[in-house]
Amino acid sequence: MGLFCSSIIVIIAIVPWLGNDSLYRYEAIYTMCVSVVTLVMSLALTFRQKTTKGRAARGCEGVVGFVVLCIFAIMWVVLASLTTFRGPFLTTGNGYFSSWIGAACASFAAFASRRKSKAKALAKSKKDEDVKPDADWAEEDDSPV
Repeated sequence: MGLFCSSIIVIIAIVPWLGNDSLYRYEAIYTMCVSVVTLVMSLALTFRQKTTKGRAARGCEGVVGFVVLCIFAIMWVVLASLTTFRGPFLTTGNGYFSSWIGAACASFAAFASRRKSKAKALAKSKKDEDVKPDADWAEEDDSPV
């Protein structure tokens, strides 16, 4: 939700810098592209979660979800760095804060996805260990009492 809101605020804040005679035109184009792609992906993921309410509603899980979220995190960190160090968000304001908050939200989502997939893999491995008999236990069971 934070990344969605950051995208909307960045889109609104970057509109005045999209003109042909703007000093920060290329930064504004990159910012607009990243924000719109993030907005569309956030809406698509939210729609997917709402439509699969009876079934297992999964978000970005697994290795693919982690890689996608890492790409978004990198894009948002580049966006925040470009727009706050080179321009147009050189002074603090809505665009400045929302670009850094978007970078933080994307990075947090990537790390949370990785942590969730590790926890799921650990739970699966523990479940597999419970099912498989131990070799030492099998040898002891075959010996006469």
